[in-house]
Amino acid sequence: MSYLFVYGTLLQSLKNPISKFLNEHSEIIGQGYIQGKLYDVGEYPAAILSDFKTDKIYGTALKIINPENVFSVLDTYEGTNETPPLYIKKKIMVYLENKYNIQAWVYIFNYPVQHLKRIHSGDYLNP
Repeated sequence: MSYLFVYGTLLQSLKNPISKFLNEHSEIIGQGYIQGKLYDVGEYPAAILSDFKTDKIYGTALKIINPENVFSVLDTYEGTNETPPLYIKKKIMVYLENKYNIQAWVYIFNYPVQHLKRIHSGDYLNP
C-alpha cells in the first residue's frame, strides 16, 4: 500500500487540475497531522519537519491507486526532479484523528524558510 499525506494545493477541496487528478486516483484514509511547520510561499504552502510535538501540519491521508503513475505525475508537479529539487518526497509518520498512525509519503519543502511567513495554525485552508 502507498499512502500520501496532503496539506496544501493537493487537497481535494481546492478543486484544481492536480487535486482533481489525485482525487480520481486515491481514497481518503482520514484527517490527521504530521510534526512540522507550515509556511506561506504565496501560491502554495511549504512544509518543513520539526522535532517538536507541538508543531503540527494538518491535512488528509490518502491511499494511492496506481502509485507508480500517480507519483510520477505528482513528483513533476512538486518539482522533485528539478536541480535543486523544490520539494523532497519523504516517508514519515502521520497521526490520524482516529488515533491510528500510518507511514505516508509527504512532500517537504527543500529551500530556506526564514524569509517566509509561518502559518501558525498549521492549516493551509484556515491560516
